[in-house]
Amino acid sequence: TLDNMIEISNTVIPTELSLREAPLDEIIQDTVIGLEKLQKICDRNDN
Repeated sequence: TLDNMIEISNTVIPTELSLREAPLDEIIQDTVIGLEKLQKICDRNDN
């Protein structure tokens, strides 16, 4: 569901707080990994 998606993306995409604490390349890496997980979840939901 959409609520699920929002919840997942909030978990996946770093908050502003972690943006200030972590180096940018680390944040990008985490976000990319998170988005890949999100994609897998979306694919599972489609099937």
